[in-house]
Amino acid sequence: MIPTTKSFYRPGEVSSMLGVAPSTLRYWEDVFPQLNPERSPAGTRRYAQKDIDTCRDIMFLIRDKGLSIEYAQKEMARQRKYPPRQPRKCTSVAEAVSLLNEVRESTEDPHMASAVDSVIKYLEAIQADNQSTDSQHASNRRSDADFI
Repeated sequence: MIPTTKSFYRPGEVSSMLGVAPSTLRYWEDVFPQLNPERSPAGTRRYAQKDIDTCRDIMFLIRDKGLSIEYAQKEMARQRKYPPRQPRKCTSVAEAVSLLNEVRESTEDPHMASAVDSVIKYLEAIQADNQSTDSQHASNRRSDADFI
């Protein structure tokens, strides 16, 4: 087990943590400018926690999402240029739909766009159902004059 309190990790430790070969780490350093571990005075690479996090991001894009190196490079560059914004709190269905429309417009994945469209339709149906229920309740209410 590798201690988590270290400031820097050797390439062999990082490759064990991530389950990749040290040569894979060296390759990623060559093709992803975001991955740039420090060097010791002797020239040995030293990975800080931010470098390990970058490696995990690269692994996610390549292995989990199945992106090619080229698309993973573009995604890493986009993430660096546009870091994730603070989470937005949706207080209405309209705000949630607006946020989902932004997501749909920013994705290049047609399956993701279709999934977002499905969620938007579901939310709009809930909103329409709530509005019709509210209007039915309003028409069923009696005024104080009805009871006098």
